[in-house]
Amino acid sequence: MSKLEERIEIANPQQPHCATVLVLDISGSMSGEKIAALNDGLKTFKDEVSKDELAAKRVDLAVVTFGLEVSVTHDF
Repeated sequence: MSKLEERIEIANPQQPHCATVLVLDISGSMSGEKIAALNDGLKTFKDEVSKDELAAKRVDLAVVTFGLEVSVTHDF
């Protein structure tokens, strides 16, 4: 088994999964109300996925941010 295979654990491997990548602009142009709206949207997304039992089991999430550079903030 490779290191990548060892690292990745799928919560319910018998069920279909939905790979979801959030690509978030955190550049300077997002200051103020824009970044607040982004943060509100992320909270809503998390709350909605968490309260839906099926979605909570099937959504595999990664987060990529970009501004001055691109960064994988949260891997699957």
